[in-house]
Amino acid sequence: MPLSEKESFEHLFSDLYKNRFASCETAFYLWELVRYEVQDDRFFVWATPLKVITSLNRSAPGTNESMLDHLKSQAPLKLGCAFKIGDRSSLMPHKQVWGYGLSFWFDRELIKNISHLTDEDFDNGVHHRILSKFNERA
Repeated sequence: MPLSEKESFEHLFSDLYKNRFASCETAFYLWELVRYEVQDDRFFVWATPLKVITSLNRSAPGTNESMLDHLKSQAPLKLGCAFKIGDRSSLMPHKQVWGYGLSFWFDRELIKNISHLTDEDFDNGVHHRILSKFNERA
């Protein structure tokens, strides 16, 4: 029997790599999940940031660390996404969720690969190349 929409979203949180996930909005974030809640039409996560990556860090070194320190002082932060954006499901293949201007990735192997990147790798955009290759699978 096919999974309900709620069950499909609950499945996102199974088999996470070290209880981590990633998101991208105006910056790229690597998070440690504190807790989650799946409601009838949306999900929420409370998480602590592990890494913040911005394009500003190349021209203003220390930007990433400053943002990370600021976010950690407010942790855990609450993020979420509706199951549908208009009439389209926000759940994409391979444990990815898409919202207006915000994406989430929960795939174990993807997060494992991203978690092992160095600060220099992030500054050089290696995470973008990994995400692009991953998103081609969809």
